[in-house]
Amino acid sequence: LKRSRQETHISQQSGSGTDEGTDDEDNDEEEELAKSDEENKETGKSGDEHFALRKD
Repeated sequence: LKRSRQETHISQQSGSGTDEGTDDEDNDEEEELAKSDEENKETGKSGDEHFALRKD
């Protein structure tokens, strides 16, 4: 039983290591999404202008 517990602890440690790696990847994706959001806002503004012109 003690051995199995040690194995679970080791697996948890290795799991946390992989989680850290995925967290780094997620952060990169979040940065990319933030950039895309800013671009979308810019295009959204231009889109609103076009819609306003169409309404006029």
